[in-house]
Amino acid sequence: VGHQGMRVGDTPLCNYLRAHWAERGLMPQQYEQLFFSRFMSLWATNSLHLWPIMVAIGEMNDGKSTAFEKIMWLLYGPSYESETLPTDKRSFYAAVTSKSMRVFDNVDGIDFDKEQLEDIICKCSTGGTVPMAELYKTNVIKEFNLRCNLMFTARSTPYERSDMARRTIYFHMRRLTSAERVPKDVIQRPLRDQRDDLCFEILLRLRLMRRALDAT
Repeated sequence: VGHQGMRVGDTPLCNYLRAHWAERGLMPQQYEQLFFSRFMSLWATNSLHLWPIMVAIGEMNDGKSTAFEKIMWLLYGPSYESETLPTDKRSFYAAVTSKSMRVFDNVDGIDFDKEQLEDIICKCSTGGTVPMAELYKTNVIKEFNLRCNLMFTARSTPYERSDMARRTIYFHMRRLTSAERVPKDVIQRPLRDQRDDLCFEILLRLRLMRRALDAT
């Protein structure tokens, strides 16, 4: 069902989220559908056992970060920028327990095994808690829920551990032409001009998703 009579794939939201997907394993149209489905699942995560990690893979300046930043611009405002992955455990715990989604850039330079982040990342996807001592109190433990929608960018597959790979959806980006490399403010223009339409389409699609779930 299209928004305002338009075909699915040619709506304000689909056009806004469109990225330069490569033909690798899947066709670009299949990556687009998979990415859009994962985006819509952000509003149904409490009903899902698995929150798949999204990893965009491509060369420098191929739009990896922008693909995920578009989501964050829509939800948190156009000033959002992707972050550097914290490598000490306490900072990483703070990052993934303070927000429901995070975008971490260029994570292929990090040794996940050495930094002991793998189990934390897995729990962000499938659920779990972490006990942490409350500062300035004796024998007082706080339980933090490790549930976070993680988005990583990398130039190559950032980790090999099988349980992490099973929780990950990889999105391959193609090399951009010089004409396709445009300033960030140009990419954000649809957000400024069509924000009401984008939000309305999200609500409309969620309504249709709810109807479909009620019918099953």
